Amino acid sequence: MLELLSVYRHPVPVEAIIHGGDSALVGLKDKALIVEQESGVWTHDVLREFFASRLGADLRTALHGRAARYCEGREGADWKLEGLHHYVQAGDVVSAWRLAADAFAELSPEFPQETLEYLTLIHARPAPASESVEMLFHMGQLSEMLGDDVLAAKHYESCLSLLPEDEGSDERARVLESLGKLKTRVEQWTESFAAHEKALRIYENAGDMGGQIREWLNIGGAHRKRGDATKARAAYSEARSLASKSEDRGAQSACINNLALLDWDEGRLRDAETRLKESVRLAHAVRNHAGEARGLENLAELLRIQARFSEMTTLLWESSEAFRRAGELEEFKRLQAVAAESLGIQGRTEDGISLCRSVLSRPELRKKTSVLRRSPRFDRGDVALTFTLTALLRDSGDLKGAEAEIGRLMDMAESLDDPVLRSKAMIELALVRERSGDLDASEVQLNAAEALLKSSGDKAGLVVVHLLLGNIDEKKGDYDAARAQYNEAVRQAELMGDEATIASAMRNLRSLDGDAV
Repeated sequence: MLELLSVYRHPVPVEAIIHGGDSALVGLKDKALIVEQESGVWTHDVLREFFASRLGADLRTALHGRAARYCEGREGADWKLEGLHHYVQAGDVVSAWRLAADAFAELSPEFPQETLEYLTLIHARPAPASESVEMLFHMGQLSEMLGDDVLAAKHYESCLSLLPEDEGSDERARVLESLGKLKTRVEQWTESFAAHEKALRIYENAGDMGGQIREWLNIGGAHRKRGDATKARAAYSEARSLASKSEDRGAQSACINNLALLDWDEGRLRDAETRLKESVRLAHAVRNHAGEARGLENLAELLRIQARFSEMTTLLWESSEAFRRAGELEEFKRLQAVAAESLGIQGRTEDGISLCRSVLSRPELRKKTSVLRRSPRFDRGDVALTFTLTALLRDSGDLKGAEAEIGRLMDMAESLDDPVLRSKAMIELALVRERSGDLDASEVQLNAAEALLKSSGDKAGLVVVHLLLGNIDEKKGDYDAARAQYNEAVRQAELMGDEATIASAMRNLRSLDGDAV
């Protein structure tokens, strides 16, 4: 029993280590060799290491195999991850791959890094080409989730090398589609259009109408991002024509939404509003809740730039509810945060505070604490709500309340293992300190945030920090130091290539020099 317990990385339920009666367990507990905790039974680290170090190879393999089968049979992504770990430790790559493939939808959002590491180990062993293609595709998806576009592209290209060029398979089209979207995101246009056009040809030859619609939308999106509105409109119109022929109202909704965004880009706000309303109506009619939510969010943003804040707030609530119906609770919370922010813009600060607190207090909206407590306790929706609540409390003058929420943000940063979020929480604390008149304490927080942002390469965050530090130096009367901070903000903005951010940073410099209009 102690040998079996030594291969687990966490406390486990009693049934994980016993068969039939528990008399042996009682004896071990009486001798304090096994400890029963809220999360299960466990043994002391020294004992665990003692037994683990003395396991023979065959026994170790057998125990890991037994642990893997137990974990696989439990519900939850954390248990599936443990099952994957034990299969790999047992050398059973066939079972490890089966579990990884079956549970990928559960594992990837919760544990992308660990899942990628195990898939990399599994892929190092010989496998049939069909399995290798699927593994590499998942490795590409995980690499994208982790922000490594170079590695993701390498995995997708490795997939394609295993699929003959003349093979018009759905599998090849799926890989090309993913590669094309990645290349669009990193603005490698030649590769993007080549991948999308190859995928489109495969879908056309297969008579796959859904695939054709997606690819025309992808091609349109690439042209729009590149700034070619004419080609984008032509691609979106082609997608809409195909969606109409197939009477796919959900796809029609997506096409009209994208055409509306083009109208918006070109300054035709009334046309954009009309199209967005049509897109929302179609999505609602076919119960495409996610499509309806995105259309409503776009419509709300369109109203925001026209300062139609009351209407915007109503649409944000409707969008958040549509996301809730779609089961996307993280997005529901994010939109509730935006709605609360819009209430603050309208001078309804207390209403915004109440909304944030109400949503944050609802237990059904919280992430379920996993049995193994490996999953983060918070999500990005919680982060958005807490940021908004902090800002509203600060604006209302409740600095003590704002500081309490910043403590919650720090907890979230730790739970999510996110140093950038931690730096943003420090910036929020600096703003509270500045509001209270403690400029030195504010500066300390900003300097700490700067160090974290530099290590993570977050240029946008660095722009904010240097602008705030410059503002503090101005208040202290140190104009040379302020000018240096504003110049650094401009430099970081130029590295980003963001004209709006550059202009904002330059305004501070001109104001300092007395040249502001």
